[in-house]
Amino acid sequence: MFSGGARGVDKLAADGALEEGGHAVAVLADSLQDSLRRKELRDAVLSGRLTLVSASSPSARFTVAAAMGRNKLIYVLSSAAVVVSAAFEKVGTWTGAIENLRAGWVPLFVRDGRDVPDGNRELINRGGRAVQLEELGSNIDALLAAPTLHQEASLVREAGAAYAAAQPVAGSPKDDGSEHIDAADPFPSVWPRLAAFLAQPRTEAEVSQALHLDQGQTQMWLQRAVALGLVRKLSNPIRFHRIDNDESQASLFET
Repeated sequence: MFSGGARGVDKLAADGALEEGGHAVAVLADSLQDSLRRKELRDAVLSGRLTLVSASSPSARFTVAAAMGRNKLIYVLSSAAVVVSAAFEKVGTWTGAIENLRAGWVPLFVRDGRDVPDGNRELINRGGRAVQLEELGSNIDALLAAPTLHQEASLVREAGAAYAAAQPVAGSPKDDGSEHIDAADPFPSVWPRLAAFLAQPRTEAEVSQALHLDQGQTQMWLQRAVALGLVRKLSNPIRFHRIDNDESQASLFET
């Protein structure tokens, strides 16, 4: 069982896997070093039933960029993914699910039912497989063996939102002098610098000057950050201000 190591569904899933004698992998967005200081965690790791993974330094603290970046690791390590609850167009579960739908890494199962959030319904509309929770418990092998649904690009393309398909990077010419499209998504690398500068409200011009970006690049990164819910756009005059994550993800191992 692979999860993001967060409190809530991630913790319940990991606890359930371990209690049933299974194995769990937590891909952390916060400090792996601090997590290992907890005795119950160390015991689970030493038993060989729990593995911790981090793409950051073991001492690195939680950041939104780290949480976004680890989404792809959770998906590509798995055989299939299950979305229990996703808020529509909100950073986190929604963003990772949309990226997986577009890339087609693994089948995406989405909880369906009368009271599911709007994000779940939209993920199903965009190609996720609707599933009732009882089906996951009683017929998981048959579900995994089902043919993969054809994904229509128009259903899963995010227009100007999180993890947009390869974007042109202004000022990065090919040998022939034309602009090229970088296949990798550079936003997770750009965001830490942008976030630090936007600790105070800044104008577009100030961002451009401080980060040595041209106008097109500046607008692209700011629009991306606003769409992800990481930055708020202020008016009179127009400025951009980082949204501090007061509800930062608690570790799977917090009590």
